[in-house]
Amino acid sequence: MVCQDLTIMGSRTGIEDLLVYPTTCYYYFWAVMLFTLFIVLAFILYNREREESTQADLISSMGVSSTAILVLAVIGSLITSTNGLPMIQRDILLTVVAIWIVISAIWFFKK
Repeated sequence: MVCQDLTIMGSRTGIEDLLVYPTTCYYYFWAVMLFTLFIVLAFILYNREREESTQADLISSMGVSSTAILVLAVIGSLITSTNGLPMIQRDILLTVVAIWIVISAIWFFKK
């Protein structure tokens, strides 16, 4: 789908409209951004843990990263434009919650 002009958001354009605007072009924009942030944060935490201890744990790094991404996704789902479009849609939020549950359960029950 071709991106619409920014005037699709209405005559008054605020910061929330600018945050919601990429989802009018590509529905999964914020899902891709959150996934990228998850991967980067998990590997940064894993490498930091590997430097400080002899046994680094990728699952714990992924658990902490998924919790941070869950918080960001919940905050993003509360941001709506003047037209009522959410920044992060409900199905993407439910996917983030499901992934968080799986990773946290593995992290909790691994030992």
